[in-house]
Amino acid sequence: GHLVETIDSLLVLLMTVVSLRIARVVAKPKILENRFREDGSFNSSRLREICKERNPRASRISSELTTSVNELLQLQAGDYSAVPEGAFLVFVLCFLMLLQVAIHSLTVRSLIDRTHSLAMALLLILGFHLWLEFRRFRLVGDGRDHLHSTVASMVDEAERRKDKLFLARVLHRVSVGTLMEVAMFKTRAELTHRALSLGVLDIVAKAILIDAEQKRGLA
Repeated sequence: GHLVETIDSLLVLLMTVVSLRIARVVAKPKILENRFREDGSFNSSRLREICKERNPRASRISSELTTSVNELLQLQAGDYSAVPEGAFLVFVLCFLMLLQVAIHSLTVRSLIDRTHSLAMALLLILGFHLWLEFRRFRLVGDGRDHLHSTVASMVDEAERRKDKLFLARVLHRVSVGTLMEVAMFKTRAELTHRALSLGVLDIVAKAILIDAEQKRGLA
């Protein structure tokens, strides 16, 4: 009875962990090209003028945005996972083999005892792995909150400065398409709806945002 209950618990945990890994693969963000950087493929006289400017504040914000985006990319892709995909597949295979042995050997008491102990160990391993996945979700949430705060502060600063070029000076250094991939909806709304309503987007910033949304739609 205890062995059957333990195996049932293992199956539930295993299905949960596998579902989380499948969801992570499906929702994995895409890395999109930044055509508007200084050596990018987009070319316009206005962009060349912006690229030539040396604005320390815009450079610091763009560096902070790039760091946040890269960290979120790694977290959402599972690069910080304690168990690599290959090792996890081996673990699942071993578990299924164990399950088959347990099902066909329930009449052998000594084997049941050994299998039960191993099943309990696997239960702890799966539970730990599930905790790691939920911890990753929390880190992604914290990273998205930080990214949103940085973007909202940037838009507020552009409004205070009354400078339509400020956002363009920041955004041309960042892969905005990738930023949109990892950001929350409200963060994307800061760059599009709110920045537009505040009148802080010049033609280059608008081109960067439109290109980012097009790339996300085509990728």
